[in-house]
Amino acid sequence: MVAGGPDDWLEWLSRSYVPIGLNHVLLSFTDPFTLKAWADLEVPGLPDLCDQVRLFGEQVLPELP
Repeated sequence: MVAGGPDDWLEWLSRSYVPIGLNHVLLSFTDPFTLKAWADLEVPGLPDLCDQVRLFGEQVLPELP
């Protein structure tokens, strides 16, 4: 599980996965709709699912080895 923004995701994946040789990760995003439906919570500024996937693809994947 990752939390925070793209810099946090990159740091966590680089520190936890890459050093031990893992090259696959199962990633799940929590968008505002799912968070509200499952936990009745709202997080101000939480990007929707499309924006989270876009951020991951544009800012995290290119930086991973």
